[in-house]
Amino acid sequence: MLSFGFNFDLTTTSLFFCKFQTYIAHVTTLLSMFDIVLACVDRWAMSSTNVHRRSFGQIKVVKILIPSVGIG
Repeated sequence: MLSFGFNFDLTTTSLFFCKFQTYIAHVTTLLSMFDIVLACVDRWAMSSTNVHRRSFGQIKVVKILIPSVGIG
């Protein structure tokens, strides 16, 4: 917003901000990919005929896995 409103681009003046912006872009892309993989595994577990696999698709398991992917 600074670059559009005040013609001040932090990526050209701050090496840290330039690297941090690139890092955040990569991390958010990877987190979205991991969330899609977790959703696919959840749907696979819920549609399984095996009782133990279906128990993996419970809400309490998902509430643990999603934050652990973000932290890890």
